Amino acid sequence: MDLFLELAEATLYADDGATVVIKEFKNGKLTLDVDDIGRGKAAELTGVTADSNGVLVSASEDGEPVAVGFKANKASD
Repeated sequence: MDLFLELAEATLYADDGATVVIKEFKNGKLTLDVDDIGRGKAAELTGVTADSNGVLVSASEDGEPVAVGFKANKASD
């Protein structure tokens, strides 16, 4: 698994010093090395289709959206 995140960052100042650093998600890329999940699940995950021989066929317009979630701490008020 490989995860790349790009964050926008800003420092908020008060009382002559930095009080909090705000980080906001800009974009990211997740690469999974999945082995042996089966043709059906692979087709469902990537949006490709299977031909009559069961071979997965990918086209440039394929690509089902896949959601990945995570939890992060929020800056306190």
